[in-house]
Amino acid sequence: MTQYLLSVWHAEDAEVYPDDETMQRAFTQVDAFNEELQASGSWLFAGGLQPPSSASVVRVTDSGTSVTDGPLAEANKYIGGFGSSKPPTWTQRTFGHARRPKPA
Repeated sequence: MTQYLLSVWHAEDAEVYPDDETMQRAFTQVDAFNEELQASGSWLFAGGLQPPSSASVVRVTDSGTSVTDGPLAEANKYIGGFGSSKPPTWTQRTFGHARRPKPA
């Protein structure tokens, strides 16, 4: 079964939402988008992620496992959330992007 990853990007050095009203409007739009995916049978799962400052890097080698604090690479943008879906038709796969929530 084909599945699609939907990612939510944030700039690390910028406020994601300038105020509570904008944040609530964005959450409402994302909820409506998720409900539409669920109603169509396309919904698989979704989740939010913590900021890079809370990251740990786990390395497994023949000599053992090491865990270090911080992100693997420095970047000015990061994935703040994700979802997975399985569009039921070619039309939704091709044109569904037009229905995604707009940035606040």
